[in-house]
Formats: sequence, structure tokens, C-alpha cells
Amino acid sequence: MGILRLIRRNLSRDKRRTLLTAASLAVIVLLLAVLLTVHNTLAASVNDPRAQRILGIRDETAVYPGGLPEGYLRDLAAIPGVDEVMPWDFVFVRVDDNRSLTGMAVGPEALPALMPPLLEGIPEQQYRAFVANRTGVLMGREIMSRYGWKVGDTVSLIGGSLDADFPVHIEGVLGFDMISENFIMHYDYYRSLACECTATLANLIFFRIDDGADVAAVRRTVEEAFVGRPHNIELITVTDFVAEIAAQAGDAVRLAFAMMAVAAVAILLVVANTLAMAVRERTRQVAILRTLGFRTRHVVQLVIGEAGLLSLIGCSLGAGAAWWAFHATGFSMRMGTQSYFTVGGLTVLESLVAGLGMGLLAALVPTFLSLRVDVVETLGKAV
Repeated sequence: MGILRLIRRNLSRDKRRTLLTAASLAVIVLLLAVLLTVHNTLAASVNDPRAQRILGIRDETAVYPGGLPEGYLRDLAAIPGVDEVMPWDFVFVRVDDNRSLTGMAVGPEALPALMPPLLEGIPEQQYRAFVANRTGVLMGREIMSRYGWKVGDTVSLIGGSLDADFPVHIEGVLGFDMISENFIMHYDYYRSLACECTATLANLIFFRIDDGADVAAVRRTVEEAFVGRPHNIELITVTDFVAEIAAQAGDAVRLAFAMMAVAAVAILLVVANTLAMAVRERTRQVAILRTLGFRTRHVVQLVIGEAGLLSLIGCSLGAGAAWWAFHATGFSMRMGTQSYFTVGGLTVLESLVAGLGMGLLAALVPTFLSLRVDVVETLGKAV
């Protein structure tokens, strides 16, 4: 009980320093929450064991992924070991003159087998309605919120990669973070609106390898089947595909995250220095405690306890700020054309634990300094 009283008094001795140190720890947790959100979202997208059997082909010579004849769909489906085949086109449209949207035109029936994360949180009834309606779309939740749209609305999209404006009927809401700023529509409907020069071309074709087939053997068969064709194919895994989408933000975003990591380390060093300074200023207190019979472990408990309580306060503030910023205010973080991230509760908890760990780690130097205090010399100087 006496140690706890000393910890509280030490923290309240220099309130400004305590507040600044707690604020520094709060910033660390906030930065960690952002970094972990990006990592966890991407990892969840590609770490599904089913992803190892989902591949895609595209024209390796195209400047922009695409240019595959639709006949390749039939040829690919006829290969032994190939279970599901789905065309994929990127769609670029506008809602008004100031806002552009990126969507995906796909074969809706194969979507659950080939891209299950995209349907995360969508009720079965909404998905079935989307499959049944040729003009139906699944619209990202952020777009729905921005324009006040709701399921059942018919809206008009302005042609960007198309020659004409076209109506779509909203059948469901995309809740998956990475595509909450995008939409999914029917490939057949999109191609019926496309210009003649691209009406028979697909950006990519995804396929799934049957559970009983050998992945390496089917890959070789697919590559050999398209050798010598007018369009040379490139085989791409769904993991690589997701990584490319995330990389669309370019070097600027990667640099920003690197700067965040460096800032977190720098703040950690500042916290460690602040705690060390506090111990150096209280060497007389440590010496008196040792004289009064406090053992070495008591002094260690005092220093570690002070750092732990300070870390708990600062990290809790940071975790609360992360949760409030991304949930109470509706703020989300965007990275790339199709990447959208929101901080979840588990990520906030992970950041809180990591921040507490770093705060305790920062207490190692002050603890070492407290153990080196010479009682006789310190008290002699005081006299």
C-alpha cells in the first residue's frame, strides 16, 4: 500500500511532465492502431487457406491489366481441375462532376467461391437479389452513407470507362473494409454497355482449383494451354492481386507509414528519457528509502510501478482516442483506389497492450539507474 502511495505522489509531483509523457504514450498507441489496422486488414484478406487455390490470368503485355478475349473463359473452364471461373473488370464512373468511383464487374454466381471476403456481412437475401437482377449492384457502405442511398434505390452512374450513363439498382451493402468505397456489378450488364472495341475483353479472369486437384499441376496446365495465343497470359495469385490493390497508393503512403513507425520509436525514446530524468532527480528519495529498510525489490517496484501506471493512463487515452476517432466520428482511413480501413476493437486492444509493453520497456533504464544509487554518497551530498 505504501508503494502505491509513493507512486501516486511521484506522478503528481510534476504534473506537466506527467501529462506530456502520458500524451506521448497516447500518440504511440494511436499510431500503432493505424499501422496494425492496415496490416490486419490485408492479412485477413489473403491468409485464408482457400486463397491458395484461387488464381487469375491477365494479359502480361497490357499496360493496364486486361485485354483477355472472353473465349478464354470457356477455354479455362474446360481445363481439368478448374472448378469455378469468373471474369473481372474494373469500372470507372462518376456520381457527379466532382466524385469518381471505382467498381468491379464480375460474374455474380462465382463470387462466393472466388472472393468470399467481398461478401462479408451481406445477408443471403441481399446477395440472391443481386444475382437475380442484371442491373443490380452491391454498393459500398461509405458511398451509401455519403449520398444517403439505401437498399432498393435506383441511381444513375455517369460513364467514365463506358460510353453512356446507366442506371443501377442497389440490392445490398458492401461492408468489407477494403471495398467500402467501391461497388460490384454484373459483368454481363457492364459489357452490354461497353464500347465495341472492348465489349469482348476482360481485365482479368479468376478461377478456382478443385480441392482434389494438385495446385502445381493445374497451374502448369493452365500456362501451357495458353502458350502461343495472341494474348500471352500472366498467372497471378489472389494474394498478389490484393497486394497490388493495396499498393495503388504509391510510395507516398508507404513513406507515411514509415514515418509513423519512426515517430513511434522517437516518442518511446523520449518517454524513456523522461522517466530516467525523474529517477535522477529523486536519487535522494531512493537513498532515504534504502536507509529506511526498503529492499532493492521495493525500489524496483516503485520505478516499474510508476512507469506502469503512467503507461496505463497514456495508453488508455490513446486507445480511447483511436476508438472515438474511427467510430464515434465516422472517420475512416483510405489507402489506394480500393483500400479502406477502419480501426476495430481488437486492433485497439492490441495497440493498448503493445503500448503498455513499450512503456514498461522504457522503464528499464530508469530501473537500472535506481539500482546504482549509492546511499552514503547521496546522503552525504545532501548534508
